[in-house]
Amino acid sequence: RPAVAGDDDATQQETDDAADKNIKKKKKGKKKSQSKEPISLVQDPNHPLEQVAMALQQKQLGRDSDLPPGWQMAKDPFSSKSYYYHTATGERTWTKPTVLPPGWTTATDPNTKKEYYYNTATQETRWERPTS
Repeated sequence: RPAVAGDDDATQQETDDAADKNIKKKKKGKKKSQSKEPISLVQDPNHPLEQVAMALQQKQLGRDSDLPPGWQMAKDPFSSKSYYYHTATGERTWTKPTVLPPGWTTATDPNTKKEYYYNTATQETRWERPTS
């Protein structure tokens, strides 16, 4: 068939229309993730990014006030159970730590860098967390 003026424009329009339809089909097939579970960036509670993420999550949940200073809660990614860790010492436990009894405080041994407990009234020291 002989070339007719305007054939190139019509062919280009058909190509553009077909491309637009393909793009729309691809967009329809994509769905956004609806997960509301917190994402763990790293699995090391001593890692700064993990500490920031957990602090923000706990603040949103209003859980900052019921843990002793330095303690944070995290979720085990495998069991989904809560565990607790101390940001300075790295100590981890499944049992929720409690606030120290009156008169007790924590200190760090300069040689071992381990946390110990000190009673300001009796001057008693111990490695184990006091319960009363």
